[in-house]
Amino acid sequence: MKISDSPLFIAEQLAEFVAELSIETIPSLVIEEAKRCMLDTTGVIIAGQSAKVALNARAHALSTYGPGSAHILGHAQVMHPMGAALVNTLQTLTYSYQKNGA
Repeated sequence: MKISDSPLFIAEQLAEFVAELSIETIPSLVIEEAKRCMLDTTGVIIAGQSAKVALNARAHALSTYGPGSAHILGHAQVMHPMGAALVNTLQTLTYSYQKNGA
């Protein structure tokens, strides 16, 4: 593996790019698409809250990982960060995959 292919080198390049990024240098179409994607993601998170997989995931995550301080998106419920990450991911992907035909 060349040093330029190493994960650390790539992470350093990405960090440098982000640190030097300015909103003024981003094309307006890119900003509009980012806003649309964020709105879409918010919508699928809200829709996914009541999906059976999300309900099951919340129960499983709470019993497996226990309480904590990480939030479940769209809920007042908090749990261990690993459990919250699982639930938030499944809530988000439930309708995102259906919408895209996967």
